[in-house]
Amino acid sequence: MEIGKVSISILPLALSLWAAGATLADDAADGEAAYRKGDYQTAVKLLMPLAQQGNYLAELWVGVMYLSGHGLPQDKVQAAKWFRASAEQGNLGAQTDIGIMYATGSGIPRDLLQAYMWFSLAAAQDPTKGAAEYRDHVASEMAQDQIQQAQAMAEKCRAANYKGCDSP
Repeated sequence: MEIGKVSISILPLALSLWAAGATLADDAADGEAAYRKGDYQTAVKLLMPLAQQGNYLAELWVGVMYLSGHGLPQDKVQAAKWFRASAEQGNLGAQTDIGIMYATGSGIPRDLLQAYMWFSLAAAQDPTKGAAEYRDHVASEMAQDQIQQAQAMAEKCRAANYKGCDSP
């Protein structure tokens, strides 16, 4: 009898949390739409608070805004920070973006092991999005033992749900 009462009393809370999650997703989508329309002020207003709360889509778009200088001052260090935060939540686009930044040394020190690792993680999610090509290009600049090390890093990172992916 009490289990039923607990379940019934939790239902409104669960529904309100679901609705809040849906609202956050809608706000992130609205922020992305504003960015794509060139309404950068609205994009920042919608996306920055969500990014600060850990919304992976908002983190990606805040990174894009810092990288492009649209809506926020161009700052590649900040772009890398936000791409990394989103990538660590499994976001395919952010994993590719942080890989590019590591590959080019843009906003962060150039690190081919990290670039290969992030490209590998993105390619494992969707091999059609280009990350595999980026990974293979980076591999052409690496020795075989470095590639093996980067592959081991990718496996360790994936096993840890994309957390603690800094070291070999």
